[in-house]
Amino acid sequence: MIDAGHGGNDPGAVYGSVYEKVIAFDIAARLASTLSNTYGYNARMTRSNDVYLSLAQRVELTKSYKGSAFVSIHNNSSTNTSYHGHEVLVPTGESYTTNPYISASRSLGAAINRELGVRIPTIRNRGVKYQNVYVVGKNSVPSTLVEYGFISNSNDRSHLTSTTYRQRMADATASGIHQFMSTYK
Repeated sequence: MIDAGHGGNDPGAVYGSVYEKVIAFDIAARLASTLSNTYGYNARMTRSNDVYLSLAQRVELTKSYKGSAFVSIHNNSSTNTSYHGHEVLVPTGESYTTNPYISASRSLGAAINRELGVRIPTIRNRGVKYQNVYVVGKNSVPSTLVEYGFISNSNDRSHLTSTTYRQRMADATASGIHQFMSTYK
């Protein structure tokens, strides 16, 4: 399951005319295509257009489609424009988390983070972060959330608005997912 963050009346992070929901959808569509065409997975997206879905609906779609892994696509933002880089969020072991696949989620996140770091060294690697995020912590399959960069940072934004870099982000993420799926039983 590929989850393009935000959508509809929820734009996510905004910087001028740059909207997170648009970038997230584009990366998600590229990722789903790469997973299907390069690796042969039946990649499904939580949304196929610019619509709003609640966090619970995103988790429920994973169950109804019988997904085997879940990756949510996002961009970061900060009032401090010097913050930059990609990071991958995985579930904590705290009581908030009901996802039974904490360890597998962490492995999935680590594989994606590693591939992003290797394939796109021009974006700072902020690492894997343990954070209580609904779509990760409340899911029923190995799950992670990828923040591809800060929309508020000029260097990251130039990558996020480049179709070439968005394809590289999708390809790196697909490679990480494939590495995880190849070893996950």
